[in-house]
Amino acid sequence: MIGARAFAAVVGACVVAFVLAALVAPLVPVDPSRSAVAAFAAFGLGFAAVSAMTIAAGAVIGPLPPRALALWVPVIAVLAGSAATRASGIAASALVIVALLTGGAVSGGVVGARIQHAGHVVIVAVVSSLADVWSVLSPAGPSAAALESAPMLSVLALPFPMLGTRAIEPLLGIGDVVFVALYLTVSRRFALGVRRTIVALGIAFAVTAASVIALERALPALPFLGAAILVAHPETRLPPPHERRVAAIGIGVLAVLVISVLALSR
Repeated sequence: MIGARAFAAVVGACVVAFVLAALVAPLVPVDPSRSAVAAFAAFGLGFAAVSAMTIAAGAVIGPLPPRALALWVPVIAVLAGSAATRASGIAASALVIVALLTGGAVSGGVVGARIQHAGHVVIVAVVSSLADVWSVLSPAGPSAAALESAPMLSVLALPFPMLGTRAIEPLLGIGDVVFVALYLTVSRRFALGVRRTIVALGIAFAVTAASVIALERALPALPFLGAAILVAHPETRLPPPHERRVAAIGIGVLAVLVISVLALSR
């Protein structure tokens, strides 16, 4: 089931789950500040929750026309208002969840509907992965800058309560919401198997979370998501024959640029 009603139902369910979690989290008898295991568990559960929200929203959005991007007007208004007032708490975070899921999923649905061949996914996956690596790992990247700014991060990443505390932490960026919706839209358009895509994305998020815990640092999620889609769907691994040379050259140039920027920023 896809469409506006299904999407509204999913977003509503996400908000209800978030509010319940925010009310219950402080009652859980654990202290993440005193136990590494508790801290990792709190992060893992929170990341799993926002990942599930993202996949659920992307699974029901479906292909959309460009005019759907008009929904970004209220989304920007909500996010700008939240950032300007530095609003916090359960209600403010719930509004951010609605705004980010709506803006991200709609963007993914619009872009996914414009992709003309399943083989174009490999280009999307590689380019987005390289851009995300630069964005997160380079000090000059926008994601790295957002990580250093609490007000900015609070409106650009899906939040979730941390077990054993009253804290609500931003965990998953809006870019990940966009690409999850894009991959699910493409899977539906080209009959690649939506369930298979959902499983692949779920595994990718799990590997991302495990890597973050193991390395104890922020990592880009898009490389994990893109790789999972390419592994799950062989049809997405090669562009049309007449586009392969140009795609390879473009990706190669971008890869060299990203590697050079990261090397110079060390």
